[in-house]
Parts: sequence; structure tokens; C-alpha cells
Amino acid sequence: MSLQSTETVISPFDTSSNIDRNLPNIAIGVLNYNRADEAIKALRTFTKINYPPEKVRLVLLDNASSDNSVERAIREFGEKVEIMRMKQNLGPVARNRVMLSLPEDYVFVFDEDCCPEHADTIRNVVNFMETESDFGALCFACWNPRLGIREHGHPGTHYKRRWPGGTYEGIYVIGAGMCFRKSMIKNIEGYDERLFWGGEEFDLGLELLYNNIRIAFHPDFLLIHNQARQAHTSKRAAELDMRNNIWISVRRFPFGLVPLVTTALIGRRLLAGLLKRDWVRLRGYLRGIRTGLTRLPEFIVTRRAVSFRDLMLHIRWFGQIFYTSRSYAASHKKGLEALLKPD
Repeated sequence: MSLQSTETVISPFDTSSNIDRNLPNIAIGVLNYNRADEAIKALRTFTKINYPPEKVRLVLLDNASSDNSVERAIREFGEKVEIMRMKQNLGPVARNRVMLSLPEDYVFVFDEDCCPEHADTIRNVVNFMETESDFGALCFACWNPRLGIREHGHPGTHYKRRWPGGTYEGIYVIGAGMCFRKSMIKNIEGYDERLFWGGEEFDLGLELLYNNIRIAFHPDFLLIHNQARQAHTSKRAAELDMRNNIWISVRRFPFGLVPLVTTALIGRRLLAGLLKRDWVRLRGYLRGIRTGLTRLPEFIVTRRAVSFRDLMLHIRWFGQIFYTSRSYAASHKKGLEALLKPD
């Protein structure tokens, strides 16, 4: 893993005021795998945000890309961007390398095809987190212009509590963009790196709940997701999705609920494939069941299950495992079809 330290960068914004000097240090990690164009565009955006540059640590978290992503980043940004290069592709769970290891007060993690809506968005999120000290994480809203949808349906109907000012508290985690308060997450497990891809956000939400870390969602903090090409085939994506959801249900839920949750997660996927007569996806799901059961003992002995009480406080979220409202399902439909389209 090669590192290049980050120093000050030229910014068009005045950073001489007392307000700027009192802002906390932040780290911004951009996860990339073989998407050089998207990564460079994202880094350009983050070098122009309205935040004192000496307080920003900008990191390209490269997942062993085989294209010229790293070389282009070094050539264009030099010491303005730190390069953290993995020796092998760890999948989205590589976000741990930024999220858990960097010391800044707030750590942001974004995918390479996502950028904040405005230059002020990051600063506004920091101001929100400084004011709302009960929250240890914040999930961005996510607009996909390619599909014309607000992804993930947030806040949907699955919040735990509505706070004054339009904030929702709930199990909200998306890979596209998150902010973490380092003082609250420094001792958590983070993403389960055995998952590689598929369901890792589902798992991290339960890890945060296990550690009693509140997650905020506010629709005003918006990301633009310029969806790039999919890294996995439909069959492989379905396999990983099924496999990981089996592992997560066994590891994260109270034992008494494991059979119910596992049956629901498996059954909904198989039923969707059958109704659509998507035999490629179904083969992937069936393979995922087999690979999931093979390593099941490993996840049983490393259980970090949330309590039944905490789960019931998020009953709206939990209920969506079994039943998804029509409005919430509609917000997912286009994205899921794009993800799992046949080879």
C-alpha cells in the first residue's frame, strides 16, 4: 500500500475567519475500483468544497484498480490527494480503511460516482453534526439522475423517530455517502470484510445499532449518484446478495428470530426471480444459498446480535424485511433492475 500525504490546496474560499478556524478536521475518502473517469471527477469536486483546505484530508481509496486511476490522480492532484491503494480488491468493505483508521473528527466515505449536490453540503453536514451531538453517523439522501429516482426511499416509512427540523433517526446506511463521528465509531467492528459485496450496508446498520450509535438522515443533505457501470454480472450479484443476507441474518438477529428472518430474506428473493422468470438470477440465488450454508458455522461463532428490545424500537425498519410498502418498493424498482439485469 503506497501513501502520499495530503497538504494544503488552493481554494477560492476565504478561510481566514474565526468560524473557519474553529471548524473540526475532516477526512473524505473516495472508494474506487477501475473507474478512473468517475474517481477523477469526484476528487475535483472535493477539492472545491467550501471548507478550509488545511482541515480536509482527501483520500483516494483504490481497490487494486487495474486501470490508470491511481496514476491519473497522482498526476493531476499531487499532494492534494492521499493515495491509499489496496493490494487486492476488497470490495466495498474496504471503506473500513478510511472509516476506522483515520483520526479526523469526522470521516466521510463516498463512492467514486457520487458527489455532494453543492459545494456547501459537506460544511452543512459538519455544522449539523456539531449541533446534533446525539448522532454518531449521518446518511446522505441520494438522487440518481440516470434513473430519475431518489434511491433507497429514505426516509420512507422506516424511521424510528422524527426530530425537529426535518431530521429522521433510523437504520440508514448507504455506500454512496456517509459521515461518521470518529469519537463514536472508533471501537466498532465496521463493515464485515467477509461479505466483500452485497448486504454490507444492511450489516453495518446493525453493527451501529449493536453499539447504540444513532444514525441521522436529513433529506436536505443530498448526493448526486451518476451511476457508473456495474462491476458484477447478474448471476454473481444475486449469489453474493443471497449468501451475505443468510450470513447477516444468522449473525445479527436474536436467535429466536433467525429462522423467521432467514426464511423471509431467502423467500422474497426466490419469489421475485420466479415471478420474473429470471433464470440467471435464480441460478445465482440458489448458488448463494449453497455457499452461504457452507460457511454458516463461522458466522454463528462470531455473532454480534442486536437485542430484541432495540430491534423492536426500529419496528418500521424490521417490518420491511417481511413487507415493503408499495411506495418504498417503487423507489427501488429501477435501481434493482439496473443492478440485476441479465448478462
